[in-house]
Amino acid sequence: MLVWVGFNAAWNFISLKIVSEGGGPLLIGIGTALGGLIEVPTMRTSSRLHTRWGLRRVYVLGACIYAVGFLLWGLIDDPTIVSLLTMLEGVAFGLMFTTGVVVIGRLLPETLYSTGNSILGMVALGLGPIIGAGIGGYVYQHAGTVVLYSGASALALAGAIVAWFALSTPQLSEPGIEGPDVAPIIT
Repeated sequence: MLVWVGFNAAWNFISLKIVSEGGGPLLIGIGTALGGLIEVPTMRTSSRLHTRWGLRRVYVLGACIYAVGFLLWGLIDDPTIVSLLTMLEGVAFGLMFTTGVVVIGRLLPETLYSTGNSILGMVALGLGPIIGAGIGGYVYQHAGTVVLYSGASALALAGAIVAWFALSTPQLSEPGIEGPDVAPIIT
């Protein structure tokens, strides 16, 4: 919840940040597309990272990448650089989303996979946007971009710390542990 509130507080106002620094629609478009462009290959390689580093490290890495990205978005004044730094959002989302789904699969019995992933989606795509956008808009208007993005960064870092302890079971933190033997649908 911490990461997704911070994400939505930051992401929902990235366009305003780019415009406030002198950028325009082209830089906004590049920035929002760049995150999605890098997200797909990140998702594709995440299973190798899960095997090499363990789910816990990959999930925490994603949260830390968000924290760094949000902080840089707030501290950098050049709209082109801010636009290009949105690629960090794609990397972080790709790591956290894929890892979150696998974590649910490891923690819950097979009969609760859908329920667990629904709760994950509700937090990331429902509650996070409601709380993050509301608080983010207030902070942006009353305290400015540095405070907004520093706060979002702090929330993501707090989420990384919580995840580090919450995911400290051997099946989630040990590298090299493969998931259940399931034939892939798409190869």
